Amino acid sequence: MNVSANTVGDSRADFTEDEIAKLRAALHTLGNVASVCASSARLLPRFCEDQAALGICDGLSENADIVRATMEDLKAVLRLDSLQ
Repeated sequence: MNVSANTVGDSRADFTEDEIAKLRAALHTLGNVASVCASSARLLPRFCEDQAALGICDGLSENADIVRATMEDLKAVLRLDSLQ
């Protein structure tokens, strides 16, 4: 069964229920990656004062923010909230 998404630009996107489930699973996985990055960035400085490690923490934190923003952009473009 195909489910039509709202109009995206000048075209209409049709997704099967399986495709919607895969998109949701992919977004969930990206959310998990962002959470692990953010958690690592918060926890590592408690156990290590090495400047290289702290630089990695900054990168992890920055990338967690980027992933979260990208996820929101994808949700908006795909209009997953409007799909059942």
